[in-house]
Amino acid sequence: MRFHPLLPSCRGAAVLAAGLVFAAPPCAQSGAQPPIVLRVSTIPTAVFGPTITQIGQIDLTRIPGSRLLYASMTVERSTDPGNFDPMTGTLDLRPDPPVFVELDHVAAFATPSPEWSLTISDDRLVAAFDRNAGFFSGFSVRATPDDPFPPPVQMRAPGGPLNRLNDVKLWRDGGRDQLAATLRGAIVTFDFDRSAFTSGAPALSNQRTLISTPAGATALWGVDLLTTPSGDGSAALCTMALSSTQTVAAYVSGVADQEAPQVFLDRGTRFGNPGSNGGTTLWPESGVGGFQDLVRVDIVATNSQILPAGAASTLQTCVWGGCYDEYAIWLGLPVYGILGSTGLPVPGLTGELGLNPLTLLAPFPPLPIQPEFGLAAYQVPLPPLTAGLQFHSQAVLLEPGGQLFLGNTGTYEVR
Repeated sequence: MRFHPLLPSCRGAAVLAAGLVFAAPPCAQSGAQPPIVLRVSTIPTAVFGPTITQIGQIDLTRIPGSRLLYASMTVERSTDPGNFDPMTGTLDLRPDPPVFVELDHVAAFATPSPEWSLTISDDRLVAAFDRNAGFFSGFSVRATPDDPFPPPVQMRAPGGPLNRLNDVKLWRDGGRDQLAATLRGAIVTFDFDRSAFTSGAPALSNQRTLISTPAGATALWGVDLLTTPSGDGSAALCTMALSSTQTVAAYVSGVADQEAPQVFLDRGTRFGNPGSNGGTTLWPESGVGGFQDLVRVDIVATNSQILPAGAASTLQTCVWGGCYDEYAIWLGLPVYGILGSTGLPVPGLTGELGLNPLTLLAPFPPLPIQPEFGLAAYQVPLPPLTAGLQFHSQAVLLEPGGQLFLGNTGTYEVR
């Protein structure tokens, strides 16, 4: 399905721009809301093959023009207990249970040592992963999405080969390739140069923090990016450790380290590295004896954004929805305003309103959640704004039965 973001009418954009007179410098407010969970279900490990006993991590990449997803993961097989090997294939989440077809694309990566965090770029031409033996973080580039990947090379930064990067994730920022990873308990990202596969030049540069570990948590890992229609990362999922035995599913509505992760699911267990397509997220879950079935968590969420001061700009609002009945019409809508002092229950809605009701603006019509992307997107031209101002949004989802859900609050900050 071809995706068409809403380019708002002049009237809708003018209403929003006029409403920004309410925007104010940031202040201490506690109305911020996390994503709301629509549904939690399980995907049996057996879906991925009769010999698969554990799935340690999963990464999902859209296949253009198809409702199938390209799934890349690291798995343990009954024929090789204790070892995790990379595996790829197509995944159709519409049937119950889903249908997975393995593709022999990453045989060149497998060794007797466990591999981990296999990730594929959005064009499916680049793969990256890490390996226990030799503290190896490698990547590979193929000519077409149907070709097997050639043997990997080790990633290098300008100073030379890197020690192993954990939980790597390929993504894009402003159309530029990026590689995120876990480093000293936080999530960092690098500019990534895929041409280094053949040139031998350093593949990684410009290290910066993507998500800092908040107070009360011991570590973050397993980042995955929720993307705009163009494929740029705009919000993030990650696993957040609260102790040595307990982790939670966490969400960050921006990608510039401006917000602390928000907990949206705590099952009292340990999660592996998640994969997502819009508001549909998959989480490996560890129980007694290792990772068990995948947990599918459908959520309602929106993003945050930093806007340039003193210049015209385009506000981009995404409403991601995990539409578990993909044959029905789901509608997404953002509302704008100033963050309230506390969350407010609203009769007839699931979730709490995080915005001050006296400042609410809903200048645009709802849009269908596009199943291929798992989101509705709004692009809003804005006039020049003053540095230091801040306003907010909140995601609203209308499910086919008429139930309304309030998702998380996003922050728009002018710098």
